[in-house]
Amino acid sequence: MTDDETRVVSCRRDEWDVPAPNFAALLARSVPGGASRNISRPGDEGMFDPE
Repeated sequence: MTDDETRVVSCRRDEWDVPAPNFAALLARSVPGGASRNISRPGDEGMFDPE
């Protein structure tokens, strides 16, 4: 992971809307931005091909 990488995580509001969110736990469940739709950022290599 790099500083300019976008990551997406699904969580309940009470997991992050607190004074001290557990960012490590949220990041552990995250996926690269677009991964759920099989979308890469421009310049990314290796699009998923199920065939």
